[in-house]
Amino acid sequence: MLKASPEEHELINQLPIGSIVKHYKGKKMKVLAIARHSEDHSLYVVYQKQYKCELFGDHAIVIRPLKMFLEKVLVNGDLVPRFELINEPACC
Repeated sequence: MLKASPEEHELINQLPIGSIVKHYKGKKMKVLAIARHSEDHSLYVVYQKQYKCELFGDHAIVIRPLKMFLEKVLVNGDLVPRFELINEPACC
């Protein structure tokens, strides 16, 4: 279990492990884990691209800072989530 502050738990709980999320540009990803950087202790989302990716490789596993993962971005004058939760994992 990842040791986290109450504020960090609030962020982490927005991304259940195994969830499918959609990037604002349309591609789907699967959340694999939340990890902590060993030096600066910041949180990262470990996720797998659910598509063939020329840059990183097919179905590549990558990381992104948790705060960046959850932030909103400006698209055509509107603020939208960078990633939108579209499928929560089945329980138990």
